[in-house]
Amino acid sequence: MIGSIKPGKKADFTILEQDPFAIAPQALKDVKVWGTVFEGRVFPVAAHT
Repeated sequence: MIGSIKPGKKADFTILEQDPFAIAPQALKDVKVWGTVFEGRVFPVAAHT
């Protein structure tokens, strides 16, 4: 086991704009990143222009 999720622990992860399990495998490359959570803080990606 690499890690665990429990109350009180911090998790670093990426938030995607789409569910990668709900789209065709060919579309995975087009899924955009909404933001990240790092050390308990949310960091949204700046809007693309």
